Amino acid sequence: YEIWFQVTSLPHHGTIMVGERNITKGKPNFSQYIVNKFGILYLHDDSESLVDNFTFAVWPKQKSKSTTKPEANFLEEMFNITI
Repeated sequence: YEIWFQVTSLPHHGTIMVGERNITKGKPNFSQYIVNKFGILYLHDDSESLVDNFTFAVWPKQKSKSTTKPEANFLEEMFNITI
């Protein structure tokens, strides 16, 4: 198994980078392996807001299966950010 993430709601006042890749609505998925290797970074947009958040889903995936988020058996959480 591998652990996979999908950002389901992007931050309002910044962007999320995993390695050198910007997480977008079109490319919201990444694996725990990629996070371990390259890290995850939040880049603030320099607005006056000092708080932000994003929502993500996480699930275990068999290596032979698709990286598409399953219909069930996933966890969804909000990650809060304070600048």
